[in-house]
Amino acid sequence: MTLLKPQNEIKGDTDLLVAVHRISHEISSAIGLDSCLSLILDTTTELINVEIASIMLIDKIKNELSIKYARGLNDKIIKEAKSILGQKDPKEVAVWVVQHGEPLLIEDIEKDGRFLKRNGKKYCTNSLLSVPLKARGEVIGVLNVNNKKDKSIFNKRDLDIMVTLADEVSIAIQNNRLYEDLTSANERLKDLDQLKTDFVANVSHELNTPLGISKYLLSIIEKGTAGAVTDKQREYLVLIQSNIDRLTRLIDNLLNLSRLESGRFELKREPKALEDIVKEAVVTFRAQAASK
Repeated sequence: MTLLKPQNEIKGDTDLLVAVHRISHEISSAIGLDSCLSLILDTTTELINVEIASIMLIDKIKNELSIKYARGLNDKIIKEAKSILGQKDPKEVAVWVVQHGEPLLIEDIEKDGRFLKRNGKKYCTNSLLSVPLKARGEVIGVLNVNNKKDKSIFNKRDLDIMVTLADEVSIAIQNNRLYEDLTSANERLKDLDQLKTDFVANVSHELNTPLGISKYLLSIIEKGTAGAVTDKQREYLVLIQSNIDRLTRLIDNLLNLSRLESGRFELKREPKALEDIVKEAVVTFRAQAASK
């Protein structure tokens, strides 16, 4: 005989599916972490019928757990609620959940000797529920709920809902961190690209200066200002001039390549006779070959 679920449970399952779909759509739309987590907290308080819900995240640098998002808590409590991690025998529920990586449902904390007893007026029930938030197998925080509006205790169904919603919180946080890492990496790449561009421009400038001086001195020698030039010497001077021009073109090409990579230069392809390329190479290496 098949047992049918009570009508209220069926409605609860439907509400949860609708809520998860809405949250997933929000996450995939990349609307923003604050918007996603606010929606999840609102959904949590509605589905589990609680007055207080909070998301606590780990600060690895400070080695502490603190509230980042909350419903039903005033700003003073949010600001002051910080817990040190790494305790051997944690007396705070959230710390225990982080260090054990397991959800915790407590029906009556006054009867649970593992944790500190409640004080203060912000809690009207002794039952609480805390679930770890995990990203890539690592605990990054906790999702907490307190104070059922009907004063009842939390149950297994509430825990199942919390685990489902905690998964959505973890996905939203992980996606946000991946996006921030990607943005940071892109900024670093832009900085490196700018450094490369500046380096190429600086090197090109430094090379062009002595090349310009060399061309000027070469023209003086060719004119015979420094003394008569023999035909053989003139042949070598022409070769030197050719190589200076070639080096100048290489520097210009280096600058153009840098501009091309940065999108500031349009590459124009033009046909060139292979014969001209061969002749240029022959002239360049003729003297070197003759000396061997």
